[in-house]
Amino acid sequence: MINNTDNLILSYNSLISNLLEYGNLENAKYYLSKLKRIIFSLRDKSSLSLQKGTLLYLHNQLKINVAEKKENEASITYHQLYDYFIKLTDKESVLVNFSDATSIYAEYSYRKKEYKKAFLLLDKAEKILIPFTDKKALIDLYSFYSYFWRELKDFNKAHFYIDEGILLCNENEFRDLAGLYTSKAMIFFQEKSFIESEKNFDKAVSYIELCKNADFYLLSYNSEIAKEYFDIYEVTKKTSCLKKAYKGYKLSVNLFNNIYENDIFNYSLEEYVKKIRNGLLNIALINPTHNVEIIEMIENTQSKYLCKNFLMNKKIKSFDEVANYLSEINTLKSKLSFYLKSNSVNNFKINQLKNEIDLLERKIKEEFPYLNTFLNPNFNLNQFLSKTNSPILVYYQTDDSVYGVYIKTNDDIKVKKICDLKLLNEKVIIFLSKIDIRNSVDTVSKELYDILLAPFDIKNDEITIITNTFLNKLPFEALLNKENKFLVEQLKINYSTSLSLLELQKAKHQNKAIKIAVFQPDYKNSDYTSLPFAKKEALFLKNNFDSNYFTASQATINNFLKYKENTIYHLAMHAKIDYENEFKSKLIFHDNDLFFSDLYAQNLPLDLVVLSACETGIGKHIEGEGLMSLSRA
Repeated sequence: MINNTDNLILSYNSLISNLLEYGNLENAKYYLSKLKRIIFSLRDKSSLSLQKGTLLYLHNQLKINVAEKKENEASITYHQLYDYFIKLTDKESVLVNFSDATSIYAEYSYRKKEYKKAFLLLDKAEKILIPFTDKKALIDLYSFYSYFWRELKDFNKAHFYIDEGILLCNENEFRDLAGLYTSKAMIFFQEKSFIESEKNFDKAVSYIELCKNADFYLLSYNSEIAKEYFDIYEVTKKTSCLKKAYKGYKLSVNLFNNIYENDIFNYSLEEYVKKIRNGLLNIALINPTHNVEIIEMIENTQSKYLCKNFLMNKKIKSFDEVANYLSEINTLKSKLSFYLKSNSVNNFKINQLKNEIDLLERKIKEEFPYLNTFLNPNFNLNQFLSKTNSPILVYYQTDDSVYGVYIKTNDDIKVKKICDLKLLNEKVIIFLSKIDIRNSVDTVSKELYDILLAPFDIKNDEITIITNTFLNKLPFEALLNKENKFLVEQLKINYSTSLSLLELQKAKHQNKAIKIAVFQPDYKNSDYTSLPFAKKEALFLKNNFDSNYFTASQATINNFLKYKENTIYHLAMHAKIDYENEFKSKLIFHDNDLFFSDLYAQNLPLDLVVLSACETGIGKHIEGEGLMSLSRA
């Protein structure tokens, strides 16, 4: 029987592991400190709870040390863990943790090209693990042996260790078998034995399809398999491999959406998404038959952070209520993950947790049906295009390239690989730096036009540009064509950050009567300088339009939030960007500061906001999210 302390230790360990897999380092460190407090509160120093908890704590501490690339700390933590493990009376229950810790530290050493040290770590662990009846820890170790030898191009040894792992693996360990056969297939691929490689990838896929619960390991295996099928196609031109690659990326999208919690992206998630996006776009270049479905899949692996905040802002009456539901679901999923990974499967507890999660999810869907938009991604391109009149140009970034997708109708979608990522980024930096120092941008502007727009031969008079990459910083209006015409002279330009968010924005009710509110603080008796041109533009609006004019002491946050009959806000004021923490970026009113985070909490039924303030279009760039600017909020 597992007591409450044991259960709490195991739950925290599972939660920390999940957070680290998800790339959420700060929260993982927070829960590690809670785990440490529980361990130190135990009085019986010989108890199994203390022994197991201490080893789990050291295991997670090592993972954090490695993630933070703290070499000395990682070395100290691993040797503490090793010495502690050797002295344990009950090693059986923590074999996998010891094996995983050894593999993590061995890989860290291997990456620093300390090959002798890496193999020595594995050799010592192997001798310890061989006598035990539970072979899972040894299988994991053999996977790393094989991986290291494959990297070093000693394919015979790589095959030997992966075959040893397969022989030891139980038939019902589907996830482990999927990983082992993926590794086996990759050895064959590097040997250019493409027939054998394909056979083993097929076996790996068959095991992935038998797994009932998505996790990062399965997503990792499947993304790699889909890519390798595509690589085999490029060498052999076998259309069956192209079909398998496409099927693999579709499965990767499903796995991803089962894992993703609709929050801000992080490094781990964005790396997976880039691989999936790259694979799907490369398939679209070869075979445009699936273009509609491919665009839908890419959109459904985009961040839902903005969509979620948009919906929360517009429709939720009690944000806290929903947040509590979602938090409770995440806690239950964490517990479920622990029981699913446990050596002694408790089917009663697993089914109980699944029922609790299902009940809460159904409750959310009933009480807050609009949340399905981001809880269950289901962007439908055909449905969206039926309500859209003007064409859309979407830019997608992968690890090394930028792709453009020009969408006119569902039958007219052009996908092009437009530029090397590094080259395009350099040109954008040159363009922006020349603007900053007031130098001519004509040459680089034309170069950017030729890369970003010329390939699509745009004939319409209006376009919506969607980019969630470094291109967010680029004012497309200022790009020049060969006739020396700026884009803004040729087209009416709209912007958005994703197709799904654009769909939500288009569905928003548009006010017919225009009512303008102008805010212009004078900053007298403050630390900020006055803005004379701000007053000039504010007075122009006051005198030429039907507007509410809030100047000097009237330009307050209270008035900003109070007058909701306004449909357009013109904010002529100071702004301050915090590049470290976007939630501290702010607009500076007469009486107080309005922060980025405050804006997300408001429900302002506006059709237009003009930010006539410094720095409002810049901010911290987050992978997969784009610029966290005030204009975005």
